[in-house]
Amino acid sequence: MTTLWDDFKSQFAIPRAGVGADGIYLCSHSLGLMPRSVRSAMIDQLDVWASMGVDGHFRAVDPWIDFNLNCSATLAKWANCKPAEIIVMNSLTVNLQLALASFYQPRYNRCKVLIESSAFPSDEIAICSHLMVRGVDPHAHLLNADCDPETHWVDVDRLLTTIEDHKEDLACVILPMVKHDTGQLLPVQAIGQLCRQYGIIFGLDLAHALGSVPVDLAKIDSDFAVFCTYKYLCAGPGAVGGLYVNQRNFSASVPRLGGWFGQPSSIRFNVNERFRPIEDASGWQVSNPPIFSVAPLKAALAIFEKVSRADYFQQIAILRRHLQIALQNNLPDKLALLGENSVEGGAAMVCLQARSQGAAEMAIKELTRSGIICDRRHRTLRLSVMPLYNSIEDIDALITVLRGG
Repeated sequence: MTTLWDDFKSQFAIPRAGVGADGIYLCSHSLGLMPRSVRSAMIDQLDVWASMGVDGHFRAVDPWIDFNLNCSATLAKWANCKPAEIIVMNSLTVNLQLALASFYQPRYNRCKVLIESSAFPSDEIAICSHLMVRGVDPHAHLLNADCDPETHWVDVDRLLTTIEDHKEDLACVILPMVKHDTGQLLPVQAIGQLCRQYGIIFGLDLAHALGSVPVDLAKIDSDFAVFCTYKYLCAGPGAVGGLYVNQRNFSASVPRLGGWFGQPSSIRFNVNERFRPIEDASGWQVSNPPIFSVAPLKAALAIFEKVSRADYFQQIAILRRHLQIALQNNLPDKLALLGENSVEGGAAMVCLQARSQGAAEMAIKELTRSGIICDRRHRTLRLSVMPLYNSIEDIDALITVLRGG
């Protein structure tokens, strides 16, 4: 019997595996699959360019000048915030640099930034380099929230204690909602409340959260957040990223690295005029939208518009629960569930840890041979479920391979 989810799966291109048939794709935490509609979406914009040239900016059916702006309404539904608080632009790392320029304001003894000790390199490098540009020594002023050296699981109690202990010298806390190497879902609402209590700026990395867990930025109330769209949102490799700015920070007086697209369209081409930022998230937009990076995102978001947020995350919960229970009951001795993964709740990504690097390599090779696509980081195997193209049958096939069947 064909289900709603089967209909969605048919809208995605499934990579062919070594077995000569469609593979089982459990790697959306790294790159989501291509919506079939992306091809025509790209061709549409090539046709506009070919037929209209520069006039595509203003006379196209979907004018290039504001090509990114109507993405905000859909993304706001999936992040539970106001459309004015989200802008699609740049990449996650560039947006992090722009956010730090605005919200990291070191003063006197309050100069420190807190991240997790196993932060993804792009975040850590961006933050370290930003501190150096601002004349702040990262060796002295970048703090790390302790992670278990074996599992990389964050000790949440110690994290909260670290914030308490450094409440007088912390300028900014920047953390992921979902950790890239474990799938751990951090209690970001509680962390945000603690930061606000002590006047500490709180920023979020939503790279592994948006489309993986029901993000609720209205409740989390962070000062800013950055995100990518090439993972669960399926916008393609290197796709355009995004920035969330809490509406309390909309004021034009907030410092920023501005650009001409951050001001009203009516004055963008005016010469000899001082920068006057729009008082919403688009006030951080530096330049015109990259059409061939935004077009795949718009095609992907059109699919997300066809499914309710509640149904989508309920299906993630069903798939994740099935995966967790199956793994708990069937894993060979050489593999174990990583950290404190629980059956109830959590992100779309579940991680396994092999006893050795060699065991991890062997497991990946066997999965790949069997047409199952996932990835690994050292001894950790990362698996994710995506309801638009994964099923219970996919999970059962994974378990058969892991059991050696």
